[in-house]
Amino acid sequence: MVREYVTRFYLPASRREQALRAGDAARRLAEWRERVRTRWGEVRVEARLASPEAEASGDRVELVARVRAPGWKADELAVEVVYSRAADALEQRLRVLPLQLEREEDGHLVYRARFAPELSGRLAYGVRAYPVNDSLHHAPDAHAITWASARQMG
Repeated sequence: MVREYVTRFYLPASRREQALRAGDAARRLAEWRERVRTRWGEVRVEARLASPEAEASGDRVELVARVRAPGWKADELAVEVVYSRAADALEQRLRVLPLQLEREEDGHLVYRARFAPELSGRLAYGVRAYPVNDSLHHAPDAHAITWASARQMG
């Protein structure tokens, strides 16, 4: 158990500390965190199902998301489809898939995913976007996320 703790937690934390001490990595991370704090509130996400909902196992779903992220580049963002059974209301037992950037249009980044849900029955779909930085240990360390529920097109 001690070996696992050292391998999974202490060694990665030590490597991260060394990386942050090298050069100006800590200063750059602090500047990035300040940018997230002051600019993330401007990020908006819209999402819609561009296909009928899956009715049978193996049916594919298409989802489109438009992200307005002034001052952010596409490679500074992670944009994901999040889905669950409708009864779970995107609050538990989530499935997550990355969305692929398709194009830039009218100041928005347009993302699309085509996939066969792993779940059956009535599903709830959403999209989440959050900033990414290689210096973070975990993506949630950014303390910033923007969500949108996906609505049926029509």
